[in-house]
Amino acid sequence: MALLAPGFPVLKEWAYAGFTITFISAFISHLVSGDGSRAAMPLIALVLLALSYFLRPPNRRVTSANLPQSTLDKS
Repeated sequence: MALLAPGFPVLKEWAYAGFTITFISAFISHLVSGDGSRAAMPLIALVLLALSYFLRPPNRRVTSANLPQSTLDKS
């Protein structure tokens, strides 16, 4: 839901990170369990996720301009 909902750029970054960890873990799990042919599916999903991440418009990316001021004061 976080990836599809408008707004919430920081939440989207965390969602992308979570999906990345999940897909890499699924790939490793399939390899270790001997499902060689099924190990490709998490990698395909990871490639699609990466395309979604890197091809999104600049106004949907996290920058210091769209972070709350309280976040910037802590650094």
